[in-house]
Amino acid sequence: GTVLTNLGKTNLKGVEFETSFQVTDEFNVSAAYSLNDTNISVGEDLSVVALGTSSDVTGNRLAQTPRTQGFINGTYTSALNSSVDWYAGADLMYIGGKYVTRANLLSTGAQYLLNARIGVELENNMSIELWGKNITGDETPDQAQKAFDYQTFQSVALNIALPRKTTYGLRVNYNF
Repeated sequence: GTVLTNLGKTNLKGVEFETSFQVTDEFNVSAAYSLNDTNISVGEDLSVVALGTSSDVTGNRLAQTPRTQGFINGTYTSALNSSVDWYAGADLMYIGGKYVTRANLLSTGAQYLLNARIGVELENNMSIELWGKNITGDETPDQAQKAFDYQTFQSVALNIALPRKTTYGLRVNYNF
């Protein structure tokens, strides 16, 4: 069977930057970046022995935690006429690879997700937007983790989340 124990000790350090610039009256750019340094300073994980590795995970990174991630966003807004404004924008998101277990043997890989939108805002509190998510079709899974047989408590496989599919839509909002 599987023995569950506390990990031991982990050192966590990180930094995050966020900024926004109004480049012109119509164009805004914002960006963010984070660095997360997770270091298991003392630890054993007996559940990784079945993977053919040592139970000593000292020096490894925490599972499910990307080391880096960030985004950049640009939005352009302008008047179409006296009662209608229009806008277009895009954002590129980067999510670094995440290890599946504390053994650090398998990673999801990094994701690069590009989203875009274009729309109009009417003076009668209505907006109409056409949007697309993951328009480049990145097929990196969001997450992967060990799957357990809950009757025997043994790790039997990996669960891998399906990647974010390319999606398009139309959004209509009315504020009253």
